[in-house]
Order: sequence, then C-alpha cells, then structure tokens
Amino acid sequence: MTQFKTVTIESPRWVGSLSRDQISDKHDKKPHWAAYAVMVMIALYPLIYLGRFAGDAEIHLVYAEHAAMGHFFEFNLGEKSPGVTSSGYMLLLALLYLVLPVSYVPLAVKILCYVVWYVFIAITYRVARRVIGDHRWALIATLICGVLPGSAYNSVIGMENGIFGMMVILIFHLVLRWNDMRPTGHDYSVQRFIILGLILGCACWIRPEGFVISVIAFLYIIAEQHKRIGSLKTAFIQAVPMAVACGAFAIALIIFHFYETGHILPASGKARMISGSEHAITVGPISLDFVFSVRLAQYFPLTIMFLIGNVLILRRQIITSHTPMLFAFLSIFWVFFFLYSFVLGAAHFSRYVIFIMPYIVLIAVLASKYLLERFHGVDGTSVSRKLSVFFVLGGLALVIVFGAETFQRARLGNRKEVLRAMNAPRIRQACSDDLIRFLGDPEEKPISLLFQEVQVRYWLDRRFIIRSSDGRVDPVTLNFVHGSEIDHVGYIKERRIDYVMETQFENEKQEPWRISSLKQLGPGESVEQQGVRFSPVTNDDKLFFWDITRQPVYHVEFYY
Repeated sequence: MTQFKTVTIESPRWVGSLSRDQISDKHDKKPHWAAYAVMVMIALYPLIYLGRFAGDAEIHLVYAEHAAMGHFFEFNLGEKSPGVTSSGYMLLLALLYLVLPVSYVPLAVKILCYVVWYVFIAITYRVARRVIGDHRWALIATLICGVLPGSAYNSVIGMENGIFGMMVILIFHLVLRWNDMRPTGHDYSVQRFIILGLILGCACWIRPEGFVISVIAFLYIIAEQHKRIGSLKTAFIQAVPMAVACGAFAIALIIFHFYETGHILPASGKARMISGSEHAITVGPISLDFVFSVRLAQYFPLTIMFLIGNVLILRRQIITSHTPMLFAFLSIFWVFFFLYSFVLGAAHFSRYVIFIMPYIVLIAVLASKYLLERFHGVDGTSVSRKLSVFFVLGGLALVIVFGAETFQRARLGNRKEVLRAMNAPRIRQACSDDLIRFLGDPEEKPISLLFQEVQVRYWLDRRFIIRSSDGRVDPVTLNFVHGSEIDHVGYIKERRIDYVMETQFENEKQEPWRISSLKQLGPGESVEQQGVRFSPVTNDDKLFFWDITRQPVYHVEFYY
C-alpha cells in the first residue's frame, strides 16, 4: 500500500533580524511576466463597471447631503429616519459634500470606491503571500479575488462594501506584519493592539457586520498570542487594549445612532430581513434562505476546493505557521453563512459578502496547493495526471462562470449612471416641476409619494416627501408587517400618502387585496379599500428624468 505523508506548508515569517529581502525567494527579486499580466487583469477588470452607480448609493448621497447641512439621519428633511446601515459612510460622504461642489460628490465617491478596491486586492495579495507561502499561488488567489464578478461590481458602484472588506483583511495583514507582537519585554506593543481595535471600531461604523467580526478578531488575537506565549490568561490581558479601543468606537456608534434616531438598530436592516423572507422557506421556527448557498454553488470549482480545505485544516493535514488565522477565516465564513441562511436572510444581504470571499479563495487555493504537492508522482504519474486534468477543467469552468456573470452584470442599469447622478442636483428643481405637472399640479404641498425605489429622493426637491414601501427609509412601514407580509394600505392611511408611484411591491399583503391589482383599472375607473380610494392618473406625458411612467401612477383619496 502506498504511504502518504502530511504536507507542511511553511509560510515565511519576518522574525528576529531577518530582512524582507533575506526571506524572499529568488522569484520575488525579479517579478515574472505572469505577475505583471495578473496585475493588468486585476486593474482593468473593474473598469467594465466604470459608469455604474447603484440606487442604494444614491440613497447614501441623500443622507450624506442632508448630514452635511447638520441634518443627520434625515431622508426627508425635517424627519429622522434610521435608514442608514453605515453611519460612518454617511459621515464620510458628508465630508465630501463639505469640501466639494455638490455635482462632483458622486464622481468622488466612484473614485474612492475604485481606490479602496485596488487597496483591498493589494492587501489580499500580501495576506495570501504570507499564508500560502508561495508567491505564485498567492498570485492565483489574488487574481481570482480580483475578478470575482459580484465582489468587483458591488465594490465600485458607490457602496460601502469594499471599504468594509478592506478593513477586515487589513486586520489580518497587520497581524502578519507585526508578527513580533509578544507580551514580554520591548516586543509587546500596546499601541499596535490599540490600532487594531480602532480599525475594528471603524469597521463597526461602516457595516453592522463589524460587531461580529470584532468578536472573531478578538478571539483570533487571543489564540495567536496564546500560541506564542502558552498562557491563555496573559494573552487575554494583552488583548484588552484592542477590546477597549474597539468597544469605545462601537458604543459611540450606538449612542450616536440612538440619540439621533431613537432606534438602536437601523430600520433598513430590519426591512431587508423582512423583504428577504419572501424568498425563504419556513420550517417551523426556522427560516431557510438559500440565496447565499446558490451564489456559492455557482462558483462550484472554488466552493468544492474550499470545502476540501475545511476538512484538511480541521484534520490538521494542512499545517502552516498561521493555523489560528486559518481558523479565523473558517469562523468568518461559517458564522456569516449561518446568519445569512437562518437568521438575517440573504436575498438582499448577499451583495455584502465581499468581505468573506477572500477567505474562501485563500483556503481553496491552499487546499489546491496541498493536493498537487501531496499527490505529485503518486502511482507513477496517473494520479498526478488525473489531478491536473481535474484542476484544468475546474479552472475552465470557473472562467466560464465568471465570464457569464460579468456579461450579465455589465448589462445591468445605465452605463451613464454616474453622469446622471452628477447631473441630478443641477436639474432637481426642473425634475420636480416636471413631476408636479405630470400629477396635475396638486395644490397641497409637500406631495407624498410611495416608492419602492426610494432613490428618487435624490432627484426631487422639498416639494415632495418620499415614502418607502419596504421600510428601508421609514420605520413606520415596519409597524404594518404581519408575519412576512406588509399591509401597504394600512401604511398608506397612516402616512397620508397622495400618490402610489409603483405597484409591484415586495412582501405585499396578499389578503384580502393586493395593490398590484390596481394595474387592472382602466381610465376613469377606481377602487376602494379600507377607506381609501385609488384611481389612475391619466396623463400621456413622459417624464424626462425618471422612468416611473413604465407603471401607471395612482392618486390616493381618503373618504372616511
């Protein structure tokens, strides 16, 4: 019987007085042409989405523009709204509004997203280089991360996702770079732990997931220190400065949010969970959402190797000098896989998993390296040849999947969305005038409009109030949630909405009547429900600024 031995993957570590040049192999001193090719591909790929700007990004702009005026957490001016899941991003964009002309802020946001994405990928390479221990495999991992269609797309369309992902992986990069963090003598540095804590605290301000990441990072740092010194108690004590720094920032966020909005949790997060429940399967008290799982299944060559890597790491068949970090990677994935699949719902949150993807890729590549090295030359060349064919076919499958998703995402939205967002403040009054004419110039103002795509707020002035059909920017909507459905008629009555601008709502209450049935009304017809009369607005004019006339608009009257 052929005997196999465990492969130890040694990662170079900067220890003692060794310089970086002394521990680098000969391939690092003169970069190979393939490294330049990888860098060019990573640099060019996100440019496919150069003109894209997300609707949610425009919602951020609304909050930020108002925050720059001193009106924090106000979607409609004069009305507090806990619809921001990223208070830190709101403040960052508000700063841009204070230093730049209003029309240039969307462009600045777009540039910021690209810069952060490239930094994110550069840090990913540094982490991969140290964890995998081979710059060639690190390049493969970095290339996969850099051209992941979902990650690249969602990082450069004006959202906070890339910033959060960069902060999370920066923690691991700094720990690797500061591998002389020891609790004795001059090697121990309180300042370094405080810096790590501050980064984690800032991550909480960027995304709520930062609170969970902070716990995982704290446990990881303790494990890393325990591995070095052999004392769990001392390791815990030495990590306290990091916990204090992070906790101070996290508590400040909670106080700031509660003081301004009266809510501890963002209403937008709750709304996303409710909207996502429409796609979930309920089994007793458990709600199963497979959106995240389906996304991973689409990347099946990568996912298969990641799962194999899980087994190899847990069985200690892969031994590296950074084992605690690998367990931290696994913890991040499985904790959030559980949250997105059984707690939060992944239908809308799956776009925010950018921070998870590098760890899936790193473990998958680590497992691939392990298998190729372990089975190289086994049974002559038959096993090695079969394994090589497996990886070649898997690589081709991944290229096809990435290509198909890239093609699909490249067709989303308008290629001039950034330019339109830049132009919106200048034409906001004209857009509002146009919509008022379309609605027949109502006498009472402001006019209350019900939208699901509430980013229209960025295009309209204060003569309009924008109401949210899914509760993203209005927590009052959540008062009309019954199970997984929303009673939109009750919400319309509560908010005294004047016009229903969209009729295809998520989680619309099915019984006894649905707002989507308004589309069956002809000109001059109306329908009454629960003390509310709906009638279509008959106007053949087309609005030049927003494609809302693709659906009929309905006037709302209250007759009780």
